[in-house]
Amino acid sequence: MVFYMTLWITAIDILLLTAGYFCFVFPKIRQKSKAQCLFYTLFAIYGISVIYFTLLPIIPTFDKPVINLIPFRDYVYHFGNYNEEMFLNILLFVPMGFFLTMQTKRKLFTIILFGALLSLAIELLQPWITIGRVCDITDLFTNTAGTCIGAIATKLIFRHKD
Repeated sequence: MVFYMTLWITAIDILLLTAGYFCFVFPKIRQKSKAQCLFYTLFAIYGISVIYFTLLPIIPTFDKPVINLIPFRDYVYHFGNYNEEMFLNILLFVPMGFFLTMQTKRKLFTIILFGALLSLAIELLQPWITIGRVCDITDLFTNTAGTCIGAIATKLIFRHKD
């Protein structure tokens, strides 16, 4: 029963995010070229995916938040699927580095800082708005590494210069 309730809440959350895209983002970009429209749409789909994988379903909790401030604790003590979790965290934020590098003319440091701040915001929200989530410093490091990898790869591939 709880599984179906969580599924419905997640579906409603995704529908609200999609509606927000079509109400607020799409009207602003539909006058742009097809390539730009595709780019912004892919960026929006990516953003919705990040929210889906990190913050949904939104079920506020009033439990005491669990915070892990020991870097790579799961790796050191062999908790859970630590290698898979670290790899997926890096992979989740590689597109962030790509999209920000392609969209802005900002310095590499600024792009990586933005990815780190977004990751910090997600980590701080997780224990408060989702059940069973932990604020983990390792996730902050691996997400930031993903942004860094995406930004550097994009700069190398497309020869963007700082």
